[in-house]
Amino acid sequence: MNNKVQIAEFTHPFPAKIFEKELVENDIEFDTFLKSSSEGFDSTLFYVKRIDFEKAFELKEKIDRENTASEIKHHHPIRKVIAYIGLLFILYFLIEKIIKLFDEDFSIFNF
Repeated sequence: MNNKVQIAEFTHPFPAKIFEKELVENDIEFDTFLKSSSEGFDSTLFYVKRIDFEKAFELKEKIDRENTASEIKHHHPIRKVIAYIGLLFILYFLIEKIIKLFDEDFSIFNF
């Protein structure tokens, strides 16, 4: 691995297998290393030759874009609604605190 550089780290097995497939289809020689995680999400590290770095980087970016679009598309609608409700409660709490702060500050000047 002396003349190879790390190009990507993807969650195992998805999207690591997709990236691996893209590298094989584009005839890019690579090595992989499975990195275990205590959180339960293992990842795969990909190493490519320095001369293939640019081509592999373009493939990595493509996989990143597709993965991000896929994740956004598959968020559960109820989860989004719960998140917005939580944000509204936080916003309400902050506005209430700001109003109380101004009421206390200006009450000094009221005789």
